[in-house]
Amino acid sequence: MPDSYLRSDTLVEPLQCGWYAWAHTIAPVQYGFNLSQSQLPLLSTFVANPSAHEAAHEDAGNISGPFVNLASDAVPAVQALMAATTQKCQPIIDFSEAVHKFEKHLRTTALGFSLDPTYTQAPPALAGFVEASYDLHNRPQLRVLEELLYRSPLSGASTQQMSLVKESGKTRRFFLNTPRLPSPGRIILDIPFNDPRWEKLAKSRIVPVSVPDLAEELGVPQEQRELFGSLFSPEPPQRNIERPQGDAVRVRYFGHACILIESADTSILVDGVFASIRDEGAAKLTFDDLPDHIDYVFLTHAHADHFSMENLLKLRGRVGTVLVPRNNPINLADPSMRLIVRALGFTDVRAMDQFDEIALPRGGRLMSLPFLGEHSDLTIHSKHTLHLSLNGRSLLFLADSACADPVLYDRVSEVIGPVDAMFIGMECDGAPLTWLYGHCLTNRPSRKMDDSRKLSGCNAEQAWTITKAVAPKRTYVYAMGQEPWMTFLMGLAYTPQSIQITESDDFVARCNDGGIPSERLFGAKELSVG
Repeated sequence: MPDSYLRSDTLVEPLQCGWYAWAHTIAPVQYGFNLSQSQLPLLSTFVANPSAHEAAHEDAGNISGPFVNLASDAVPAVQALMAATTQKCQPIIDFSEAVHKFEKHLRTTALGFSLDPTYTQAPPALAGFVEASYDLHNRPQLRVLEELLYRSPLSGASTQQMSLVKESGKTRRFFLNTPRLPSPGRIILDIPFNDPRWEKLAKSRIVPVSVPDLAEELGVPQEQRELFGSLFSPEPPQRNIERPQGDAVRVRYFGHACILIESADTSILVDGVFASIRDEGAAKLTFDDLPDHIDYVFLTHAHADHFSMENLLKLRGRVGTVLVPRNNPINLADPSMRLIVRALGFTDVRAMDQFDEIALPRGGRLMSLPFLGEHSDLTIHSKHTLHLSLNGRSLLFLADSACADPVLYDRVSEVIGPVDAMFIGMECDGAPLTWLYGHCLTNRPSRKMDDSRKLSGCNAEQAWTITKAVAPKRTYVYAMGQEPWMTFLMGLAYTPQSIQITESDDFVARCNDGGIPSERLFGAKELSVG
């Protein structure tokens, strides 16, 4: 077989004990929470009553619900996965449960006096891994020293896997509720995410390799070598990567919240989640159209539709610096994105504070900005938005920001100055607090409380308020999760009557009526930015 390229339709999914990897399955403490509070209990309900889960998935509205999307005959395989998970992951489960136990102990016993004695009262598993302290109101709080966990056997690296399968064109199973089980068409290899072999496989998408040699290096079983070979082609991928010249700035929208901004000197990728297979519909731009080298990858926050382990691993060896927001180490729902990206094998990762700047060629500037909303009022700090000045263009990317405090945007506008194009998400009726963060909570909120704290962005009025403050020359609504390749991450199925659609329609109309060109983006295309 001649040297070949990994095919564009080959999915290389990172797994943790069979589950699709996202931020809270890589960060060790949150991984333990996920296992004990979410994944294992969910699989138990499936084993107990698989027909109920099958019936639930007949309703399209349950794509992202707590129902395993497998047939009843998968029960033996699920039982095997549960047994293997319990055997491999018991130490991290025990550690995370000890964290919750010690948190509760602190809340009832730490009454403002010295905390030194509490270290002898902590569960033995936590020794050397935690710091107890008080806030300014004498309320106890616990910090887990994440850096040490990543250097310990509790890092989770031993349960990390590489899954290779040909993309079928069907909707991929939702990432939070259904594991990836062994099947005749799937190869699952035990390879940690920071292993150099991930980078070698990633590079084979643009540089041909010897398939037999790569199979040997990856440890592909002999009985799956033929299947592995079918995932490669001697034909190079179709690519459109010509860089802009002179002072030109090119802005390419790859769908959802993924945008590539390029000049002759610089390339910046924001929230890289992209289609794999090109078509004449939504996917006119795909992963294949990304440049061989990207100077900066800017990640706005840790939600899986913006912070994708799968797509970051596809870029191994092709990125200069990854830019992430600094986290709040006191909040166990806010693991360090910097440490997560480093665990994926990236070495140049910078955690930015709000209003940090990076100088770009020709007097350009990249700036981290505040991000309010969409995190259920938790004290999560690992979220920021982006202002980019490049070759005289001023671009503002607000991700899923909300507008609880309109004055913030007046103040931000004073800092960044005129804006040529503003991008804003309007998923204005998101999931409740516990849908994403329930596994981290030591006390479950009431149903009424849970429903009041949603993962929501702007509605029309809020987006218009921001627009009036920022005064952009053009606006784009993005990050709506409607592209087909986003379904397995978003679980959304809007209709024209959905509030997210009607509110964004209203906002776009207000902008256009007010003389500000506006549209709601869908699919992939090149954009005008002034």
